[in-house]
Amino acid sequence: MTAAGALADETGRTIVGLGLDVAERASAEAAVAAAVERTGRLDILVNNAGVCFHRPALEVPDEEWRQVFDFNVHGLWTMSQVAARHFAAHGGGVVVNIGSGHRPNSRPKIIPVCGWRHVQGVPGPMAR
Repeated sequence: MTAAGALADETGRTIVGLGLDVAERASAEAAVAAAVERTGRLDILVNNAGVCFHRPALEVPDEEWRQVFDFNVHGLWTMSQVAARHFAAHGGGVVVNIGSGHRPNSRPKIIPVCGWRHVQGVPGPMAR
């Protein structure tokens, strides 16, 4: 059983869990369409996808840096925008962003390449 299926059984709610590439707009649009098709509506988007690498700052390769921002920042933006467009057209909805934190200086010379700080303010303007 999938996590979404287990949660649906536990809560009695309709929950749709989907695999997708959050950084690809077509994938995000297909996911929103699939959720609406299966349930008749979309009420909430939970952005819980993310990647993070921990390594000395001078050893972070460009590709890894790009991957983190594509996934954590661009992906969150894309999913939020696609869902917000649906919400705006259908009377509202909620975007919940889940991210991890990292205490500065907890690991000297190690950079937590997460990108979370860059996305904390993304949903606000979409709600206005």
